[in-house]
Amino acid sequence: TELRGGGLTGLLRRQEQEAVRALAAVAPGQRVLDVGCGDGEVLAWLGAQGARAIGVDLVPAMAAHCRRRGFDVCVQDMERLGVRPAFDWVFCVGSLEFTREPRRAVEAFAGALRAEGRLLLPFP
Repeated sequence: TELRGGGLTGLLRRQEQEAVRALAAVAPGQRVLDVGCGDGEVLAWLGAQGARAIGVDLVPAMAAHCRRRGFDVCVQDMERLGVRPAFDWVFCVGSLEFTREPRRAVEAFAGALRAEGRLLLPFP
């Protein structure tokens, strides 16, 4: 995470995080799936909002890092989530551009949402 904090990359990441906070009116107790959770920065913010957040990341080292921070995270491919429609929100912040089949991933996100659920998908 230190490498991601400086320079142009760090500036863009900070702007992205500010946009997430401005766009997501997450209420306490809501269930949120953070797909491509990375180092857990969004999971930490969600926890501070009182959300019940679960993270998913394809990289085992990132998932392990998040677990050490106390977050519920599993290793999973975002194109094949295979979860029930149980979430009020699905977040995918800064990860969709790394998938081979973005359409399949977005379909998986939709399949994880409750009927009135919301998808937050900022894309560069």
